[in-house]
Amino acid sequence: MPFFLCADTFYQTAENFRTYMAKCDIGFSRTSTAHNIWTEIVAGEKQYAKVKGRLNSGAKLETCFDPDSFISIMRSHQRIVDEKKATEIFAESIYPQLEKISPLIYSVLSKYSDPQKYCFHGSMEYLSVFEKGLPGYLKVLQSPGIEDGKMKAVASLLNYYLDHDSDRYLQFFANAFREGEKTAELQLKLLFKTNSKWLVSKLASDVFDTSANTYDFELLRNAVYEGLENSIQEYKSAGGLASFLDGNNNIVADFIDLVAAGLVSNSKWVIESDEMEVEISQIEFIIERSLQRLFPENTANFTS
Repeated sequence: MPFFLCADTFYQTAENFRTYMAKCDIGFSRTSTAHNIWTEIVAGEKQYAKVKGRLNSGAKLETCFDPDSFISIMRSHQRIVDEKKATEIFAESIYPQLEKISPLIYSVLSKYSDPQKYCFHGSMEYLSVFEKGLPGYLKVLQSPGIEDGKMKAVASLLNYYLDHDSDRYLQFFANAFREGEKTAELQLKLLFKTNSKWLVSKLASDVFDTSANTYDFELLRNAVYEGLENSIQEYKSAGGLASFLDGNNNIVADFIDLVAAGLVSNSKWVIESDEMEVEISQIEFIIERSLQRLFPENTANFTS
């Protein structure tokens, strides 16, 4: 997620950088040195005056926060900082001009400014926000093509403004995960309750060929995983409430393991018998029984 500097904001952020470095007791004795290093950080060049001249002519400078590059540049000037300190210095250097250099990021920070309620998360192309007590995260900004690390760096800057360190981020992440698992269990129950006949039939059909040819647990588990993923995607496409369902949820993984274990026993018995063949009804029974074991309180809803 880029920031855009004009001549004025380039000068102002360079000054912010110079004064904050001094405040941290790792400053530079000459203003020109600090300005040149800031130029190296945001423009990839070493001459402040040269870049400033281009900006004075009306050009704009597009830049992103890259913690690794920041740390490397500091090291080349005998200043040792870690990622946390790099984030702090860059955040303090741009904050007074944030509204001008990135109105979009400024508006997001303004909207999600309550540190007790929100925490930011960056991933490929997306800037997202965790909200305390809610499952998962809300995508608030998209920037196609941006590197994963740079979006994470933007989230780190915003979390610095909210006074969130890595421990606080992990607390929000863990809370969102727990709430997501709860929601996934409710959505899985709803899927089984309202679409059990369709799901049992479709999943049995998807795993039939594999179960007729092997009793290897991993192969069968992969087949059940893929079959259930396909069913969930079809259910979502039809408007089903399954926003937190995928094959990696704990509750979904438990179901996959139950079905795969049942198929192992059945397939081994059938394959080792010369006179028997796997029947679709056997697989459907295994899937139904797995549902009953997973949600015994709703057994009556899972009979076909």
